[in-house]
Amino acid sequence: MNPHFNRTDPDVLAILTDRISPGRLGTYTALAGGDATEALRLYDWNVTVSAAFSADLARFEVVLRNALDAEASARFGSDWLLRGTGLTADSQRDVHKAQRRLLKRGVDRAALKAAPGRLLAELTLGFWRYLLTADYEQSLWRPALHKAFPHSGRVRRSKVHKPIMHLHELRNRIAHCEPIVRRTLQRDHDDLLMVAGWICPHAQAWIRETSMVPQVLTDRP
Repeated sequence: MNPHFNRTDPDVLAILTDRISPGRLGTYTALAGGDATEALRLYDWNVTVSAAFSADLARFEVVLRNALDAEASARFGSDWLLRGTGLTADSQRDVHKAQRRLLKRGVDRAALKAAPGRLLAELTLGFWRYLLTADYEQSLWRPALHKAFPHSGRVRRSKVHKPIMHLHELRNRIAHCEPIVRRTLQRDHDDLLMVAGWICPHAQAWIRETSMVPQVLTDRP
């Protein structure tokens, strides 16, 4: 039998608190001043806003990694990742792990070289974020990666890295079902659109027009 859901029923709230766990609900309970019903509303809203951001971050990540790869490929060749051009040992290990995952799925090395997009898709947002750290100022940023942001007004690498670092942290929190309700989410969304605009105004407009984030932010309990 499917029970009727009543979020104000103390017994239902007690069961859900146990299922979600008091520890995980603690952030929401504190924000709701101890009101269990409002804590659950905040928890539900956190799930909804996380889903909205996930959609925008998915579009943003593809735009970012393709822009960075395009400039690195133009400077070093389309197989720069496979050759580890300019990469630190840690980043090379990330690439090798991605290659091994693809090989296990039946993608051979020749196919990887012929279709480098498969390798791009296997690398995480964190990988691309770290290509914008100080470790890559001389090897990748100055000769190639700065060109991925042609609408930034020649912005410094550190200024590009900072918002992407924050967006990567946001993405990780969302991926692990963590609270994001205490973040300044409007600023996060502004940063996402800003960096997308530095890469391509059309991509920025695409993300803005398809985004559910603004509406969800206005619906916060």
